[in-house]
Amino acid sequence: MLAIIQFFIDNYVAIIILSISIIGLLTVFSMFSNKFNDINGAHYDKDVEKVVTIETLENSTDDLPNKSFSETAHESIKHDHQKRHEFCKNSHPKVCAASSSCIMLNGNECVAGDRQGPIYLTREANSKTPIHVEYYHYKNKCFKGRGACP
Repeated sequence: MLAIIQFFIDNYVAIIILSISIIGLLTVFSMFSNKFNDINGAHYDKDVEKVVTIETLENSTDDLPNKSFSETAHESIKHDHQKRHEFCKNSHPKVCAASSSCIMLNGNECVAGDRQGPIYLTREANSKTPIHVEYYHYKNKCFKGRGACP
C-alpha cells in the first residue's frame, strides 16, 4: 500500500497533466459531435457486412504444419534420398505419418519412404542389418508389412 501512495507522490505532476489532457480531448470531441466520419473527402460504406468464418479443421492433425509448408519442404529433398532420410529422422511423428516423403515405421521410427515402404532396407547406409517392417503409416494410412496394422 505504501508503494502505491509513493507512486502517486512521485508522479503527481504527470498524472494531473494526463488527466487534464483526457478531459480536454473529451470536451473537444463532444463540441464537434463526433463529426470525424468524413476525412479529406473520403466516403465510407456504412453498410459494411461482418462475416465470420469458422473452420472445423476436420482433416487436420494436432501440431501438423499446413500442407503447403510440408509439401514444399518435401519437394526440395524429393530426389536426394540421404537428405530425405535425415529430414524424416528428425521429423515430428505426426508430420512423419502424414507426409508424402516419410513413413512411420512400426509405429515408432520415422524413415524416408513412400507407399511401397521404406527407401532404405537397412538401418545405416553401409550396414547389412535389415530393418523389419511389421507395418508402416504413409499419409495417415496404415500399410501392412510382415504383420497386420494395429
